[in-house]
Amino acid sequence: MPNDRDLPSPASPMAPQPGEVADDLNDAGTELAAAANAVKDEAAAQFEQLQQTAQQQIAETGEQAKAFVTDRKGEATESLEHVSKAVRHVANDLGQTGETAAVAGYVRDIAGGIDRLSETLRNNSVDQLVGMAQDFGRRQPLALLGAAAVAGFAASRFIMASADRSTRAAPTASNQGGAASSQPGEA
Repeated sequence: MPNDRDLPSPASPMAPQPGEVADDLNDAGTELAAAANAVKDEAAAQFEQLQQTAQQQIAETGEQAKAFVTDRKGEATESLEHVSKAVRHVANDLGQTGETAAVAGYVRDIAGGIDRLSETLRNNSVDQLVGMAQDFGRRQPLALLGAAAVAGFAASRFIMASADRSTRAAPTASNQGGAASSQPGEA
């Protein structure tokens, strides 16, 4: 433990003067503030770079999604044209008999609606189609909800039918000719 004789006295030349202590504290505070500002600036620069990278990736993903939807839009247009032809064929068959002539008119109207939908898909960009859907949703929210329910039902039926077909198409051991028996005791 140091005793009082080991410590420099305030009057001794080794003791820091009060002005020097204040200057040293000011210098340390200035250096600390500069270091804090440097850290803050570096963090801000890294955050800005991260933000730009995220925005760029979001934009690229959006463009990829648009390209995917645009490709599928063409396929949907072709499918709708085939459906319209089939519906018109049904309408023509119904129109040939006197009893179902009135129904044939309704079926032709449905085919016309399918044609208009196909033209709308073909003649508008993805952004325009999204805008049209949003406008329709604002004007007719219940109709949009009903259309979403019908689309969901149709999609679920399609998925279930596809699953049934793939299950039936899978070969089984019992229907393969010459398959060995798997039961014990049989040769």
